[in-house]
Amino acid sequence: MTIRDAVSRVANRLPHPVRELVRTKIPVATWAELQSARRRRPAAVGQRREPAPDGIRWLTDIANGRGLGIMVGKEVEALLAANKVAQAQSTGDSLAAHAETASLGHTLCGLVAAHRRLYPLAADRFGRGDEELAIALAPVEYVVTRFVTDPVGAKCWAQRMLQTPDVLPPTAWWQVIRHTFPARDDAFNRRVLDTLEASHASNPAAWPRGADVLPELERWIGRPNREIRAADHSVVHFGVLDYRQPDWSTASDNIGDWIQTLASLGHLVRHRNVRFASTDPTVEQFITNLQARVRPELARDSAAGQVEVHVVERDASSFQALPEQTWILAFGWYMHPQFIVSGQFDVPFHPAIRPIFVSFHCNNRAMLTVEAVEYLRAYAPIGCRDWTTVDVLLSLGVPAFFSGCLTTTINTVFPDAPLATRERTIYVDAVRNPVPAGAERSKAMYRLVRDRSFVQNLKEALDVLETYRREYTRVVTKRLHCYLPATSLGVEVDFEPGDNTIVRFNGLSGLSRSEFDDMRASLLARLEPVMTAILAARPEQEIYRLWRDLNAEAVRHATNRHQRPTIVSPAVDPLLASLGNVVPPEALAHDDTIDVAVVVPPGHEVHLTGVLASARDRSSRPLRAWIFAASSPARPPGVEIRWIDTSTTVDGGLTLSDLGSLAAALVPADRLILLPLAALVEEDLARLANLDLDGRVLAARRTSSSSSSGFATFYRAATRLDDRPETAFESYRDVHARHRFDFDAFDTALLVLDLAALRRSEGLRQLLHSFVEYRYSAHEAWHYLVGNDYTRLDPAWGYVPTRDRPVAPYVWHWADSTKPWSSPYTPGRDEWRRAQQAGSDGDR
Repeated sequence: MTIRDAVSRVANRLPHPVRELVRTKIPVATWAELQSARRRRPAAVGQRREPAPDGIRWLTDIANGRGLGIMVGKEVEALLAANKVAQAQSTGDSLAAHAETASLGHTLCGLVAAHRRLYPLAADRFGRGDEELAIALAPVEYVVTRFVTDPVGAKCWAQRMLQTPDVLPPTAWWQVIRHTFPARDDAFNRRVLDTLEASHASNPAAWPRGADVLPELERWIGRPNREIRAADHSVVHFGVLDYRQPDWSTASDNIGDWIQTLASLGHLVRHRNVRFASTDPTVEQFITNLQARVRPELARDSAAGQVEVHVVERDASSFQALPEQTWILAFGWYMHPQFIVSGQFDVPFHPAIRPIFVSFHCNNRAMLTVEAVEYLRAYAPIGCRDWTTVDVLLSLGVPAFFSGCLTTTINTVFPDAPLATRERTIYVDAVRNPVPAGAERSKAMYRLVRDRSFVQNLKEALDVLETYRREYTRVVTKRLHCYLPATSLGVEVDFEPGDNTIVRFNGLSGLSRSEFDDMRASLLARLEPVMTAILAARPEQEIYRLWRDLNAEAVRHATNRHQRPTIVSPAVDPLLASLGNVVPPEALAHDDTIDVAVVVPPGHEVHLTGVLASARDRSSRPLRAWIFAASSPARPPGVEIRWIDTSTTVDGGLTLSDLGSLAAALVPADRLILLPLAALVEEDLARLANLDLDGRVLAARRTSSSSSSGFATFYRAATRLDDRPETAFESYRDVHARHRFDFDAFDTALLVLDLAALRRSEGLRQLLHSFVEYRYSAHEAWHYLVGNDYTRLDPAWGYVPTRDRPVAPYVWHWADSTKPWSSPYTPGRDEWRRAQQAGSDGDR
């Protein structure tokens, strides 16, 4: 038997596209060469052999004992690594569709779903596959899927796996402890950590990062759990922020964080009659030395007293034992979970902490739990570093105001010194524009930051800033905590963020010199009386009352700004009038006809018959289809077709095609069902036509995507406004004023629309405003209009086979790049093709 015959025999037993995957690994042009090579003399010892083609190596691996499942799995992993997700998905689905390879196919689909973070689907597919193969092929994805979808069951499973620890590689045991460590079951975590360390020791090359991660983790296991120590009330207890947490790999490696801490210390040490103590002598010495650096004009003669300084871990204070009533300035980015996969944030803080929130940033729905929001409300008002955070918190009912960033006050601990005079520029993580050849460069983020002590990093922060002001006349950077502190020290800075619309920079970028000075002066003025009261050991209630009084006017200003009415773009009304000429209103008979709309991308009119024919065959009432397409579509019998030409130009040089599904809002019907083109209807659409929307404008299913945040939709959309950052920042204010943070996004390919209600509420003008002013897509504009105020549809209406767990679909929707008319396999393809053929036959 020839090699070709052997490969063909194996390949012919495999389903498509795996069959094609095997065959394409061996180009036909090489067969003669391979046959000839069999007849050649063996190479002499030491002589270099030509490598065999991939396909031969693939087959040889099977012949040498590697299972077909592992080999196909490795190919799927390679496809995912190359971002060929659709091909990987089709491979798994094709295998799953055949009884002899179903288990392998489901396992591979589980791998693909976990790669896409579609964990409910991954759990279903792994559950119908082969666990042994899943562990061999995708141990990390398998473990993460189990813990994300069923944490309790996953822990029980991990306890069983501890009996046979060698089954899992160290990377998988690492995922186990990342998910279980925050629950603080020290006995269980100790067993897992011992297993992880033994696994890593036996094969360190399998997990090189373990050499860094494991020693840090050892230092955290068995630590206190929110322990409150009795306090010596003869001294004031004050916490300063460090940035360590049990997961070394996600702890801060940004020296800018310690620059923030340095700036916060300036508000403490400027009180020169205070003396400092700490259980760590290096901390005590550093702060005492820092006190000697205070600019004379900013020093204050407060009441004499002693402060005991405690290093507080911003992201893991719950692992510490702290004395009661430990005050801190709570600033910075509070969106670092304890172990990034666990989704557990250290908010609320340790119960001993008394926070003064200033220069605070957050926009993470997972962090802003009900408990966290109540905690913020209890210690409000919250001084926010950026306007986006102000709007997020105000939408949640938390009093907030814009404070700006603490690093603007870093000059407090930098007395006057000679500045650089020779023209010299340094580029700090500058990426927006090309860096000139030979220019001096520096980084703000680097590994060594994670390995140094708290005081070592503070000293480094001092040295970095001293270097900027003494050796350079100009800094170019994308880092906020380089731009602001360097500006504070008098250095000329070009702030060039990679994206001008980043939510964190709202209110901080593009500052004039006077705006910068006002921000710095305001922070100094707000914090001075509060710090004075804290250092004088005034009662807690008095201190928080003082904080509220100091910032009451700023909160009122922020609230008025937040609630400011949005002015509709002047371009909307001319566009609306122009659209009325394209789709003029008409009087439709009030009969039992169901109005549906399909928006067809140019060149895809030929695929329309499948969705229309299936809708016709399942519907108990007549259909009228509004087809938005560039050319006249086919007209299957039994469906009334109204064609709207999307190539028509409207006001502003737009075509109707540019509006996408927003064009459906122009249909003169009262109730409309928007259907995707790549769809197959399996249920009577009369159910949707009769659906009670309870006064809402639309009904939709919750998003089938792995990203469920509605506000993430708005934030992503704003990146198109890089050339108009002020408009992007206004869009943030607008959407947070319209909608409470956060809500579940929804799929917009299939919608049930109450067009009569839309017209009454002037919803179309709002849709067009977001389209024109914010450059929103149709998907984003529908979210802008309704936010969380939509009627939920059963996910079976719009079932996406490559994203959803299997159900009996009411409407299939192929939302990913592989469509039922594509060559690669996708579930439901044969059913759609039959409907397409039936509709086409009827049309002829």
